[in-house]
Amino acid sequence: MRTISTADGYLLQSDSGRSALLRVSVKDGGGTFRDLTTYPGQNLVLDAEWSEDIDSNGLTAKITLLRGGDQLSLSPLHQTSPLNKQFNPGAGYQALILPGRDVLIETAILPDGFPQSAVTWREAFRGRLDTVNFGDEKIQLECRDQVAILMDTYIEVDRVYALAQGGSATKGCRIFEPSTSYVLNELIIPSEAKLTGYFYKVTTAGTVATSEPSWPTTGTVASGSAVFTTISTTSQSAGTAVQTVMQQILTDNGTGVTLSTPVSPGWSIRAYHQERKSVWEALRALVDQIGFDLRFKWNGSTFALTFSQPTRASPPVLRTFQTVDVVEFSTAKISLETIRNAVQVFFSDSQDRDTNGVAKRKKVVVTDSSSIATYGRRFMELQESSSSNIDTTAEATALATVAIYDLATPVFEGEPTLQFFPFVEINDFYSFIADGLRFTSTQSLAVIGYTHSISGTEAKTSLRLRGSPRGGLGRWLQKDGMVNPDDIHALVLMAGMDSATLLAQSTPGGVTLSTNAVPGKTRTDRQFEFHVSDSSPYTPTSATLVAAGPSRAVLVGNLQPGQTYYARTVSTGKNAERITRGEPSEPTSFVAGYVEIAHLNPETVVMPLPPNGNFEGFRRGSAYPPDHWSMVTGAWGDDCKQDPGYSGLWGTKWANKTGLNGIQSAFFPVRETYFYALSMWLKRFSSETQSVTLALDWYTAAKAAISTSSFDTVLTTFTAWGRVVRNFVAPSTAAFARVRIVKQSSSAYQFSVDAVECVPAPGFTAAAGFDNDWGDFPVSGYETAGSTVTLDGIVRLKGLVKRFSGSPTAEEVIFTLPADCAPTTKKIFCVYTDAAAGRIDVYPDATVRYLAGGSGFASLAGITFDTR
Repeated sequence: MRTISTADGYLLQSDSGRSALLRVSVKDGGGTFRDLTTYPGQNLVLDAEWSEDIDSNGLTAKITLLRGGDQLSLSPLHQTSPLNKQFNPGAGYQALILPGRDVLIETAILPDGFPQSAVTWREAFRGRLDTVNFGDEKIQLECRDQVAILMDTYIEVDRVYALAQGGSATKGCRIFEPSTSYVLNELIIPSEAKLTGYFYKVTTAGTVATSEPSWPTTGTVASGSAVFTTISTTSQSAGTAVQTVMQQILTDNGTGVTLSTPVSPGWSIRAYHQERKSVWEALRALVDQIGFDLRFKWNGSTFALTFSQPTRASPPVLRTFQTVDVVEFSTAKISLETIRNAVQVFFSDSQDRDTNGVAKRKKVVVTDSSSIATYGRRFMELQESSSSNIDTTAEATALATVAIYDLATPVFEGEPTLQFFPFVEINDFYSFIADGLRFTSTQSLAVIGYTHSISGTEAKTSLRLRGSPRGGLGRWLQKDGMVNPDDIHALVLMAGMDSATLLAQSTPGGVTLSTNAVPGKTRTDRQFEFHVSDSSPYTPTSATLVAAGPSRAVLVGNLQPGQTYYARTVSTGKNAERITRGEPSEPTSFVAGYVEIAHLNPETVVMPLPPNGNFEGFRRGSAYPPDHWSMVTGAWGDDCKQDPGYSGLWGTKWANKTGLNGIQSAFFPVRETYFYALSMWLKRFSSETQSVTLALDWYTAAKAAISTSSFDTVLTTFTAWGRVVRNFVAPSTAAFARVRIVKQSSSAYQFSVDAVECVPAPGFTAAAGFDNDWGDFPVSGYETAGSTVTLDGIVRLKGLVKRFSGSPTAEEVIFTLPADCAPTTKKIFCVYTDAAAGRIDVYPDATVRYLAGGSGFASLAGITFDTR
């Protein structure tokens, strides 16, 4: 109850008459409140009524005004009325009575005959004007109190609350999303796939890159133009005080409202994802989980959003009303309608999980034996979703106990009308002296609703009373419903899925999704929706739906191999013959599998290196890079894009943009020490003289970078399509490589690339050992002897050899080749020696033999043959 001053107390107890005064003010476009009882030069306020109840969303008010005459009108469409020009002839038209304007109702009580000039005004209502009806001579206004701010403010950005820990966790955390702009001081957590146990602050605002960075546990990390700084740890279980989270929601969404919590409920909630809805809905969802009260209440100087617990047990009587205080008692009844004395709560127990890590669905039941004995068992079920913070047996029991407190006893309900009593508040506890007609003993009841009304003829307050203070009536009954123990809220995707499990080998790029819903039970009415998206978080819609039906498993194909996806499931069933749609499961991430070698038809599939080097594969369309290619720097569709190519239909064109823009292939396997011929077809536009860099980046088996082989090609001569090629040797530890094509200069120029090819050939094997005193020519700078065989069986020899003592004899062995280099028949070659022409033969036993020539040296260059 609002404080009653000493003077007001005397006035309320006085037998002499008293009057109530009303003042209504509206804030104009300049920010000044205009008193409608004096501002127009006359009192245009006819009456006002404002009320609230225990289940309402704050106070609402209805105000009736005189519209005024032709020259002095409150009509919002009267453009020449001085009231709509702030009584300034030079000012522009700006309606005073307009939806969205701030409204203030003030009242005063004073003894009859007391001069009104000495009155003390009391603020009774502060809110927002919603509706203006000005069709007749009167203007009807409909208003809401400051709850309107919270109801009309929509949570536009998803955040995770109660996850970040420590003194710097002052906000909800946004989940990192690629290509998103972040403002200074926002708090960020990595996506589910890259969670580190830490949260980060935006210390340089900007737009992040198209891929997520590797998050550190200390220091900073940059992504695009944004910089993030490591702040502190996160915890899924530590919890944060519920009032702290509520204030963060208010602040994060720019309401400007400060929460008042006179006494902490002592309830810490664990990490949860706050989805997009109105701020008021988000706050009420938290409040209703513990049966508390949330409303704007007078704190002595202003209306403050107050989060409080009703004094349900032994509340103090705040005021006793005598029979003369009651003008009438319009309702006095006792009813069984709202009695509930057995309350069952279903919840997901975070302290007891199954083998998949899913919280088990459990229930608690709380009963009031005295109420059951008197009125019979009246049952009620409450269900908390899998995302609810009621997730332990203790919390569920406390919730059921609060509901019993509010609903178990059918108390006397009354609706007395009093002389205007402006001090009443929801859950005030009042006593009414026996009137000898309706009741013969004093009745003590809580206020569950009230209405104030003041007009030119009367001022009164109507109360709605019932039992003891409580958190609500209608809210409990709205949550009442028959719920199955295996309710849809418990359904989640199977935990522990990985790409190996998810890959459907018969459908490359596919995945099998399954749900562990309703294990061991058969429900003919149960249906399941399966949703897949390449971004998270997301709300399941028809756009993400991939399958629906009674099956608990579904095969999803046509996914982008290597792409990370997020799957969610939604279950539907019948609840008391109503079709009920459950809450979506939490997103489960997976990577779509690649086609394995066993899936390819060797008669029709050819796989040159790098994959899709001809740029013909654009499975996701031209808005995305070619299949198996990605951007190194720059943006696809802007800096690089699909364009007609040299071979086939498509190539890749570099736009006339600045920056070292480029693309890179997917990883492909290579063999250490092999030769690789790297080539591409190139065409310039206009008269560019800049260069293009073609590179092979080498990687270990663990895909750790080793080194880069590259060359720059000047565009000058490529007025038409032309081919460039270079040879490279793979490092000794290489197992993978990627082709990279980038601009050599950051200046603006354009060109096209197509038909990128990397052709492997084995490296040379050194001679295993020389015979008959032959060896490598002893002067530095000459090639040593060796051999190589291509994948199709072509052998090449190299090197300069010499016999170190004596003269060679015909058919003596110089050295023996590896077994895979042996020809099927004898091969004869003319070679250059120090005595001009000579002859060397290669025998089917893989020996290389001297036949004729000088003894100073003999060149093996040019010896090439087929082993087939």
